[in-house]
Amino acid sequence: MTDHSGDVTSLAFSRDGFSLAAGGARLHLWDVSALADPAKAVCARCPHPLSRATWHEHLPELPYRPGCLEASRRPR
Repeated sequence: MTDHSGDVTSLAFSRDGFSLAAGGARLHLWDVSALADPAKAVCARCPHPLSRATWHEHLPELPYRPGCLEASRRPR
């Protein structure tokens, strides 16, 4: 994990599985919801459609999703 200083003495996921708490001298919370469906998370946050080449550059282990084009055109 990044942005955590010191030893981590405990970890816990929220009941819905979308947050991770790491405790030690300080408590840090991470939103890990994107881990459930990384492609969906990328599509939801992308300000413009991703080309096949860009998709494979950043998400080589995931199949290309042309549906991401529709997601990126939705109003925010």
